[in-house]
Amino acid sequence: MIIRLTTVIILVFAMFSCANSNEPELEDVICEDTFTYTDCVKTIISSNCVQCHNSEADPIAPFPLETYTQVKNAVESGNLVHFISLADGTAGAMPPSGRLTQSNIDIISSWADSGFVE
Repeated sequence: MIIRLTTVIILVFAMFSCANSNEPELEDVICEDTFTYTDCVKTIISSNCVQCHNSEADPIAPFPLETYTQVKNAVESGNLVHFISLADGTAGAMPPSGRLTQSNIDIISSWADSGFVE
């Protein structure tokens, strides 16, 4: 009886201590009035996209988002903003770990609207 109780306690503890350990926390990036790649967009992309969108030998995603030019091209094509704006559970929604906060999506859109300031 004691062994079963101890086993159950250990399993419950292990189950709750590892919850969501693989999911990054989606946090808002705080930017001033001017949205630049270096100060705003790079942080959002690095925190949420580069884990899969990288130039390693065997990347998970089909294209990297590691540099200013790569991110700018993805935004200009319309793909990046489209896929990060999709609702969770929608086919193709990015990132797969959960939708970015609306303010982070707005920062990327505003960066594009203001001319992709580096």
